[in-house]
Amino acid sequence: MAYQDITFEITQPCMVNLGDGNYQLYNAGEHTVTPLGYVTIENTDTVNKLEQIDFKSNTIKELDIQKCEGLITADSMCKGLNLLEKFNLQGENLITDFTDMLNGCQLRYLPEIYTTNGTKFDGMLKGNSKMYCLNNIDTRNQESTIGMLDDTPNLVNPTLLEKVQITSGLDYNNNDICVPSSTPEIIATPILNSENYAPDDSVIIVDIVNYNSGQEYFAVSNTGDVEILDGKIYWDLPNVTSDAPVILSVYATNFGLVSDTANWNLDILDDDYIFSAEIVLDQAQAPAFNNSVLNNIWTDLGPTV
Repeated sequence: MAYQDITFEITQPCMVNLGDGNYQLYNAGEHTVTPLGYVTIENTDTVNKLEQIDFKSNTIKELDIQKCEGLITADSMCKGLNLLEKFNLQGENLITDFTDMLNGCQLRYLPEIYTTNGTKFDGMLKGNSKMYCLNNIDTRNQESTIGMLDDTPNLVNPTLLEKVQITSGLDYNNNDICVPSSTPEIIATPILNSENYAPDDSVIIVDIVNYNSGQEYFAVSNTGDVEILDGKIYWDLPNVTSDAPVILSVYATNFGLVSDTANWNLDILDDDYIFSAEIVLDQAQAPAFNNSVLNNIWTDLGPTV
C-alpha cells in the first residue's frame, strides 16, 4: 500500500517512527516524509521538550502523539485536516491555547486530552461533523470558547446542555464509553420530497428533508445521473421516446451502519409527446385540410407577402 507524503513542523528534535518500527531523530523545523504505516512522533528529551507541533499537509488520517509534557500551545495544530479521523494526545502537557486545534477535521470520537491548563478554546473542535462523543475535557480555566463546538451536529455526549456548560467552564467526564462502537444503533431512513413527474432532458431536484451532514448519502437510479450536494439530489434525466416511470433509491450510512432505503417514484414525460408544433412560413406550405374549417380560415387570410 502506498501512502501520501505528510508534512509536519516541530520546535524541538523528536524521534519519529514512519511505520516500520524504526525510530529516527528529526531536528527542529519542517519535514516532509513518506509514511510506511502509522507514523509515531515522540519527544524523549526531558530538557528540550517539544513545545509545539503543527501538521501542514491534508493527507493524514490518524495521529498518535505519545509524549507531550512540554507542549505549550496547540493553536491550529491540525486545522483544516479534513481527512483526519483519529487523534490521540497522551499524558499531561502545558498547553494553554487550544484555538482551532482540530477545527475542520473528521474525528468520530475524541479520547481524553489533558486541557486543565487551557484558557483559549476558540474553534477547538468546530466543524467535526461526524463527531459522536468526547471522553473528557476540562475547561474550568477557560477565558474564551467562541465556536468551540460549533457545527458538530452528531455530538451526543456531551449533550446540548453539557455543551453549554463546557463552553462556560466545566470539567466534563463522559459516563459512557467513548469509542467507535458507541455509535447510534439506528440511522433514520431518508425522507424525500420533490415533484412526481418531469420532462425528459431536464434536471429535477429531490430534497432530503431530514438531511444530516454527519452522514453519507448514496442515491441510485435505474436511469439518469444523480449527484448529492448539501441535502439535495440533482437528478439529470435522460431523453426518452415515450413516458417512462423510474425510481430513485436513497440510503444513508454512518459508522458502518446503513439506513433503510427510501424510494422516490417519478414519471419522465416525453417532451415531444407533451408539445409538438410546426411553423408554416407561407401559404404555399400550408397543408390541405380537405375544405375543413381550418383550411377556410387559412384561405381567408389572403395571400402572403
